[in-house]
Amino acid sequence: MLRHLPLLEQLLLGGKEPEDGFGPNIVTGNRITELGAIFGHNEQLQVIDFSQNQLQKIDPTTFAGLKKLRWLSLGLNKLTSIPAGTLQGLAELQQLNLEYNKLTTIPAGTFQGLGQLQTLYLCGNYLTTIPAGTFQGLEQLQKLDLHDNKLTTVPAEIFRGLEQLQELYLEYNELTTIPAGAFQGLGELRELDLNVNKLTTIPAGTFQGLGQLQTLRLYGNKLTTIPAGTVQGLVNCRNSTWGTTS
Repeated sequence: MLRHLPLLEQLLLGGKEPEDGFGPNIVTGNRITELGAIFGHNEQLQVIDFSQNQLQKIDPTTFAGLKKLRWLSLGLNKLTSIPAGTLQGLAELQQLNLEYNKLTTIPAGTFQGLGQLQTLYLCGNYLTTIPAGTFQGLEQLQKLDLHDNKLTTVPAEIFRGLEQLQELYLEYNELTTIPAGAFQGLGELRELDLNVNKLTTIPAGTFQGLGQLQTLRLYGNKLTTIPAGTVQGLVNCRNSTWGTTS
């Protein structure tokens, strides 16, 4: 179908919600259930949107050769896994949306080679853990959304190397602990959401080094005390919410 469109730059087969998330979709998606190697003659593609379909299967070679691809949305589908090598070679990709699928894990190396990625949506899945090294090499990442999963903890140093990260969303998970040094090295972080989890304590030094943090949300947890020095060093934090909101 696409082999006669060698100059194609955008392929939009997904849906579009209102910006505020309420009301009917502006555009509805389709009913595509699987993707094969369909882009062999479309090397100029920069934008692909398959959101709000019925995707259950993606061939590992589907996006092979799309060296100019900058924006890829596979959100709001039924994917249970991302085959190894699916994203390999997408060196110019800047935004990747995998939100609201049925992913239970992210295999090591899934995001390898995505050195220009700036925004990654993994929210609304069934992730219970994140393998060590998952985000390794994503040195340009600025926004990471992991909210609304099943995470009980985050591995120590899982965010290591994300020196450009500005927004990190971990709310609406099942976090019971935060390893010491989990956020170490995130010197550019502006917004951190940990609300509506099951945290009972905040280890000393958890927020150390987050001198650029402006917004910190911790409401809806099970905190009983705030250790001395917890917010020490958060000189730019303007919005901090610890209690339950109604």
